[in-house]
Amino acid sequence: MTYDPSSSTNMDVIATLTGCSEPILGETTYTFTDNGSYVFNFTDLLGNPGSTNASVSWIDKGEFTITMTYEPQNPHSGNITVIATLNSTGGVAPSGWIASGDRQYTRIFS
Repeated sequence: MTYDPSSSTNMDVIATLTGCSEPILGETTYTFTDNGSYVFNFTDLLGNPGSTNASVSWIDKGEFTITMTYEPQNPHSGNITVIATLNSTGGVAPSGWIASGDRQYTRIFS
């Protein structure tokens, strides 16, 4: 079974049945719009039935918020460190930002 995407996402996930040694009849893909399970039922070319389960638990379509903090907070002429904290896990650090925790990204501005 393959999943796309296979890690935390706010998008749909497509499960694809793989690894069959012989051609099969039946669905080979399923689109998850939310977390859950799906049973693929199939039949091989000789008429033998089979099934396998696909499960997804990494879809988070909840409201997405970002909290920004910065240091120092007083006006000055030096660098400012900005920390963006997300309300959910996952994702990739935006260009120029460094992942500094499971839900945090940091960037220093000059």
